[in-house]
Amino acid sequence: MHRFFAATGRFAVRFRWAIVVAWVATTVLANLFFPSLTSVARQSNTSSLPAGSPSLQAARLATPFQDPNETPVPVVIVNSGGRLTTADVTAVDRMDRSWPRC
Repeated sequence: MHRFFAATGRFAVRFRWAIVVAWVATTVLANLFFPSLTSVARQSNTSSLPAGSPSLQAARLATPFQDPNETPVPVVIVNSGGRLTTADVTAVDRMDRSWPRC
């Protein structure tokens, strides 16, 4: 194994500029001929599931409440006095309306 790494090191030192040119050429050619990441990435991971899968059915049922492409963020509202007051509920509603929607 030592000989392999020694030979690889000698090759890399001897042909360093050819290796740099090969990497630059490979990068340029890859950008020209390979598809971009945005063209092959899926917007939603539900598109890879079969139509009858339970996860997709649940996402369809939840659509009136939340867009399937959004990630739910649970928020817990607690009042140290026990129950929420009317002012607390009003503040929570105001916070919900001011939260940015994507």
